[in-house]
Amino acid sequence: IPASVTDKIGFFEGYFKHSMADLEYGLRLKKNKGMNFLSANYVGFDDRNPEKGTSQDKSLGLIKRVKLFYSVKEGPFFIRLKFFKSYGGILWPVLIMAPLVRLLTEALVRKK
Repeated sequence: IPASVTDKIGFFEGYFKHSMADLEYGLRLKKNKGMNFLSANYVGFDDRNPEKGTSQDKSLGLIKRVKLFYSVKEGPFFIRLKFFKSYGGILWPVLIMAPLVRLLTEALVRKK
């Protein structure tokens, strides 16, 4: 990140613990007329971060997946709340609930 950018909009917000900071920074950059670049393909891949043992692991129970989803690594609820209230517009309540609804739906479908 060029110094001219951090001089204008600052650096990552201090309320992030692990995830979502880069997404928030890109949105803040766009809001301040900065440029973001999006790649059509993966730029990198880290096989040390498999889905197994995360909220994306469909072999885990619903409660475990929800706990993992809101963990420090994946994004605690209040961090998500602040993020979506800042960037979600009038749909922020829907956006904050959508992942939880998805996890619940997947758990219900799996039980059938």
